[in-house]
Amino acid sequence: MDDSEIVKRCAEAMGTPMRVVEPQMLWPTGVMLAPAEGELMEPYDPLHDDAQKWALAEKFPRCLIEVLGNWQAAQALHRPFDMGHCLCECVARMQEAK
Repeated sequence: MDDSEIVKRCAEAMGTPMRVVEPQMLWPTGVMLAPAEGELMEPYDPLHDDAQKWALAEKFPRCLIEVLGNWQAAQALHRPFDMGHCLCECVARMQEAK
């Protein structure tokens, strides 16, 4: 699953109204929040936005527990680990399984 697909599934899991647009430099995933009529769209990218990541963690604590377990294993093996990406992947897998 690529980053754009992960972000789309995270938006679906959060119940966020969204529009998929052509990816551009400012919003590389191409997922935009669809606001109320007349408001500006804003990018949705929990892979790089900490507030959006924490909203996922709050709504899906099971994924946060899984991420922390994976982080501990990576630390023991002295391997780099991106907790935010792992969290988003977990939420995307859960959404895909629905």
